[in-house]
Amino acid sequence: MKNYNGSNYYSYNSNLAYNERYYEREVNNFDVRVEKTRGLSKSKPKMAVVSVFLVSLIVVAVFAFLFQYVQCCTLDHNIELRKTEIKHIEDQIIDTDVKIAENLDAAYIKKIAIGKLGMVEANDSQKVYIETSHEDATISY
Repeated sequence: MKNYNGSNYYSYNSNLAYNERYYEREVNNFDVRVEKTRGLSKSKPKMAVVSVFLVSLIVVAVFAFLFQYVQCCTLDHNIELRKTEIKHIEDQIIDTDVKIAENLDAAYIKKIAIGKLGMVEANDSQKVYIETSHEDATISY
């Protein structure tokens, strides 16, 4: 049976006293601690998810930057290769132009015609001269 005293403490008629207020305070303190712990545990996963997302976003951005840098370097290298190829082809064009100019020389053509082809120079009797009224006229046969 419970007895009520003036300080609102309840006790049992036995050798052990039961203080209800004390247990109520302990239970309330425990509940507060549990709620605070629950609140922290709810915010930590949110922060962890946000942190993981931000870190992964930064990593992806860094890899994208590196990928673009490698592509730019590759393109620069290809441009340099094309420039050297163009320079080599221009040198070949100049060499070919020089050879063409050498081969258009009348003395060189006469030398090749007589030496390699076995041709002989025409006699005066084999030559035919044609007079035109204008210097820029062309005669077709």
